[in-house]
Amino acid sequence: MKRFLLAILMGMGFIAAASAQAVIDLHVGPGTSAASSYAYAGGANPLVGLALPVQNAVGLNTPLHNNETLVCDSCVLNFTTGNLTGSDTNNWYFGGGGNVTIVGGIPALGIPLGTTLVSGTFVSALVTGSGTTFHIAGSQFTDQKTQALAAYFGLGAPGVAGWNGIL
Repeated sequence: MKRFLLAILMGMGFIAAASAQAVIDLHVGPGTSAASSYAYAGGANPLVGLALPVQNAVGLNTPLHNNETLVCDSCVLNFTTGNLTGSDTNNWYFGGGGNVTIVGGIPALGIPLGTTLVSGTFVSALVTGSGTTFHIAGSQFTDQKTQALAAYFGLGAPGVAGWNGIL
């Protein structure tokens, strides 16, 4: 489990759902930077991902700008799950807590570099493995998004509480 391959998040969308139908898909990977890393220290510790590149944001089934892709400039995903709560032959279960953030900019919306686009807290996470390849098979978290991003896709309004998200 300590040796995570890049495949853990490569090509997987980071989806933040406003409802069962409309989502903002923040696409993680492929690729990494020299600063990208994944870590699990063993025992009852959390899974940690740092500086994982986020390429774009796409509205899926959104009221406005459906299927439109926005370039995410210098965007990175950082996360820490809750602590490991159990495991079996090919699965590791992480509990609630920790945090998840995406920071960067979206030039098309005038969102400057360094803006926190998403911030939240994990409810749970599941990592599954086969051989030496590991993947986040599912996770849930609650989050807040920058209003400009949500409004562009016709989702949310000022004062709306959180969103539910999945990896």
